Amino acid sequence: MAVDAVVQSSMQQSGVPGITIAVAKNNTMLYVQGYGVTDVTTHQAMQPRVIFEIGSITKQFTAALIMKLQEQGKLHLADSMASYLPEYGFPAPITIRMLLTHTSGLADFTDFPQLGAWIQNGVAEATVLIAVSQAPLQFQPGTKYSYSNSNFFALGTIIERITGQSYAANLDQQILQPLALQSTYLCASTHEFVRHGLHR
Repeated sequence: MAVDAVVQSSMQQSGVPGITIAVAKNNTMLYVQGYGVTDVTTHQAMQPRVIFEIGSITKQFTAALIMKLQEQGKLHLADSMASYLPEYGFPAPITIRMLLTHTSGLADFTDFPQLGAWIQNGVAEATVLIAVSQAPLQFQPGTKYSYSNSNFFALGTIIERITGQSYAANLDQQILQPLALQSTYLCASTHEFVRHGLHR
């Protein structure tokens, strides 16, 4: 099949060990196939029902939760992030919109030297936010674009502050249940990073 050759070539070029492809039309699955392996050590063949971590695609869910809060009148995109996280001393000019569009200038915590220890040992949300707030800005807020996981880490915290519920509860109530996404969930052991879109 033509798709097989395209997938195999793409996997070789990208160095991807395993992938699943699905083609659907009018709510009908026309083609579903796993390629490669699920584990490079055991060489177990990829199956179509293998669950993948979605990494930074999580940011789309976070953005949707923020937009729902705006629809409900609980925040505005022009609001300063500092008004929701006052104890960290973030610069007042950084708005919610800038966090969403990666134009805040906040340093990316995935570039911090302590990241490895945080992933290995776990880290409090406040510790990450303190480190981000104390790091020099990459540029003046709103003047440039630079992808930064710190933006969405802060947005996740803002969602929790406004709602008084965990990110996981917001995700479940506002997106997963209404859309009947039964195979999508937050991994409890890694949620402090996954919820904010960190690639693992």
